[in-house]
Amino acid sequence: FLPIFIAGIALGQREINAKKIAKKIILDGVFDEPIWITADWSSNFSQMKPVPGAKPSKKTEIAVIYDQEAVYVAAKCFDHPDSLSRVLSNRDDFNPNLDVFAVFFDTYQDQQNGFMFALTSRGVQLDSKIFNNEFNDLLNLAWNSKVAINEQGWFCEMKIPYSALRFPKTEIQSWNMNFGRQISRFREENTWSKVNPDLENYLLESGSVKGIKDITPPLRLAFIPFLSSYTSFSKTDETFSTFNGGMDIKYGINEALTLDV
Repeated sequence: FLPIFIAGIALGQREINAKKIAKKIILDGVFDEPIWITADWSSNFSQMKPVPGAKPSKKTEIAVIYDQEAVYVAAKCFDHPDSLSRVLSNRDDFNPNLDVFAVFFDTYQDQQNGFMFALTSRGVQLDSKIFNNEFNDLLNLAWNSKVAINEQGWFCEMKIPYSALRFPKTEIQSWNMNFGRQISRFREENTWSKVNPDLENYLLESGSVKGIKDITPPLRLAFIPFLSSYTSFSKTDETFSTFNGGMDIKYGINEALTLDV
């Protein structure tokens, strides 16, 4: 029974094709480059909450492309622009008052280890390392994104460099992926590949991306500098200011270890 059951799951797995690009694209949330026009756009999301399996209240379309540096994910989150969440949040602050689009990577297809990258309609980034359906949001990976609001809703582009991912050293990459969208005012959560709301396991019930090949894991080294200042005002004491600075360094030692300094 078990082999038949697993085969049935595989046959029903959704697929999306990723096209390779030769020219750089501009991250602006406007899909006017030829590669986006000819990309394999996919939709037909379904509700995970509040009505599992129901048609979403708003349409979502997604596409995936890649080059030798990164994988690019695009989403068209159709909605009325006046109805979008305007809540400004902190990075990695996932709460029900945000409109969010997310992508989930299972690059080893083991349904246990993966990554999540997400954006709010205000352009705030969220990311996590996933292990056994537990989300670790302390990584703060280095990636780029852009959100654009137009008369059709909010559109977004993500550029996720291979330095932010882990994947096997093979010529043809076989990755599982899933996509999710949260519409805050309806308390609605939609997914591209159907997810059981009792499990909420985006890796276990993901689709697959085809066409990614001939890429190599790069040197995983990121420098994230920061500056801060503090000024004290008082009626009795003299005003004074202080300045501080520093840098976070991330170095991928191998496919399993990352050094954070």
